[in-house]
Parts: sequence; structure tokens; C-alpha cells
Amino acid sequence: MSPLRWRVAVTVATLFVLAGCGSDEARELSGTAEEGAALFRQLNCAACHPGVGPELDGAWGTSIVLDDGSTVTFDAAWVEVSVRDPDARVRAGDWRRMPAFDERQLDADSLAAIVAYLEAVGTDGSDTIP
Repeated sequence: MSPLRWRVAVTVATLFVLAGCGSDEARELSGTAEEGAALFRQLNCAACHPGVGPELDGAWGTSIVLDDGSTVTFDAAWVEVSVRDPDARVRAGDWRRMPAFDERQLDADSLAAIVAYLEAVGTDGSDTIP
């Protein structure tokens, strides 16, 4: 192996080790939050969050500035409105459109599970939403 390839391999291995550092305890999710995590993946929410859509890590309980200048709190009510009618309250500067999920596509219990998941992993930003 060339010296350059060896250094790249060592660097990549180091990054993987460092990525695993942090808390020795995995956050325990409630059964409802676990269901929400599965739905988050199944509905492909992670394709846009984070990235194309707003960042969700650490967002729970923070203030969101809307395009009309008003603010709302990132909480269960915000998530529910954002999922059911994404155009009802739009973040300032947000040009992206999230698809709406009505009751036929996502029932109330499933939406509550997603809310529980987002609250469990989005409170302090220490966990990454997949």
C-alpha cells in the first residue's frame, strides 16, 4: 500500500472511531417513540431532514421565525400543523415544500408517534435523527 493510501486509510479509520465517541449510554426511546422512528424512516422523512428540509436535531422547544415575522415554538402543535398542512405556517426564507399527510395517509396515532420520536431525540441535539 502506498504511503498516501495508508494515510487515507488511517484517517478514515480515525474518523469512524471518533464518530463513535460520546455518551456511553444510548438514549432509551419509549415504545411510542420507537414506532415514530420506524415511521420516520418508512415515510422517508430522513431524505430531507436534515438536508433539503429544516434541521430537526436540537430543534424541540426552540423558536421558529415564520415568513410573516411571527414566531412559534417547535413543539407537538408545530409538528402536527407542519405535517398536515405545511403551507399553513411557513418558516422565514423557506422555499421548499414538504408534502402534506392527511389522516388517510398518516392517522393520529402514527402522527403522535412521530411527535414522540422528534421530542425524544430533538430536545438537546445530542442525538442524530437518522
